[in-house]
Amino acid sequence: MGAEKGQMLRCHCKNIVSRMTPKACRARTLGFALTAGVLLNLIACQQAQTIQGLPSMAQLQQSHTLQQNPSVQPLEKSQNQQYEVELFWKEQSISFLLLSNLVSSTMQNGASHQPKTYQQVIGMTVTGQVLFELHYDGKKVDVVQSIDAMKRIPFDYLYRDMVWATLSEDVLKTTLKNTPYTAQSKQMAHHVTRVILQNNQQVYQAQYNADGSIEVKNLNVPYKMLLSPIQDDFLQAD
Repeated sequence: MGAEKGQMLRCHCKNIVSRMTPKACRARTLGFALTAGVLLNLIACQQAQTIQGLPSMAQLQQSHTLQQNPSVQPLEKSQNQQYEVELFWKEQSISFLLLSNLVSSTMQNGASHQPKTYQQVIGMTVTGQVLFELHYDGKKVDVVQSIDAMKRIPFDYLYRDMVWATLSEDVLKTTLKNTPYTAQSKQMAHHVTRVILQNNQQVYQAQYNADGSIEVKNLNVPYKMLLSPIQDDFLQAD
């Protein structure tokens, strides 16, 4: 069943690619040697640290991670989410499609079968090339596959920055207990801003816009990331 869901998610990827609007396909075909270089410069400085602040699988299921605008509107029930992601660092930017799915499968352990739940995350180009596939079981991020140019990217930190933006507020605060991090939310006139502090110093910010997009700023690196939701009805259009 897990393999079937994975194949369905890849089909969703291809469907998205085939229906991308001209605006979404604007001048984003950078070489992936450059892509890897940008991402490495974004977060390689954090590699020596032990990553903290990742949610458990129960917390992911509770929050339905990678939902759009968790601080502005109620979470939807679907656990399949699609985003267009844009990363900005200095004068450079890269784009890819991000698709997420909570997968339940059964693993055989000797004579018994044990249920397994994990989050599957796939990154693709707008032309349909799979850049990476991640599985997160609530404890660690496993890189199932990635193109050669992205082998050295610390995906666990990239994943964490996305998850921090998409977890519901209550679940995020629970996730950050017993870590150096604390989360706060501020209601502004036209948007909600979420900030994360490390030892009382702001290191992260996520801004939730009325159109459903999320602007993420990692202030340690620094770099910016824009998550723009791709609607389910867009995928199902004829």
